[in-house]
Amino acid sequence: MVMKAVGWIFLFWMSMAVSAEEGGSGSAVPYVDLAPSFVTNFGGSSAGDTPHYVKVDVSLRVASNDIADEVKYHAPALRNYLLLLFTAQNQQTMTTPQGQEFLRQQALKGINALLLREDGPKVQVQNVFFTSFVVQQ
Repeated sequence: MVMKAVGWIFLFWMSMAVSAEEGGSGSAVPYVDLAPSFVTNFGGSSAGDTPHYVKVDVSLRVASNDIADEVKYHAPALRNYLLLLFTAQNQQTMTTPQGQEFLRQQALKGINALLLREDGPKVQVQNVFFTSFVVQQ
């Protein structure tokens, strides 16, 4: 009797594991890393300004593996948008926590606007994370 119960528990556990692998309700939320790191200059362009540089690693949280595939497909356009966004910032935005949070929110809005134009409302990013943010002044 005990062996039969253990067998049923094992079968139930295996069915849950297969369901999770197939994107069932127990599956993890997918993230898309936009690699390699973004490395660019930012700030003023006047002749007297010393150059400032930033290195940022970006991960995008999406709702499903299908959306992750679409986001990966559009990665060149997303990288272009983010590179231009980072380059256009000033020192205050890049070096303060409030500025970086504002930048993260702008990145989320801009990425979703780009994806909306390309694929419609079905493909959207849930969140943007800066997993590394290094500024050289």
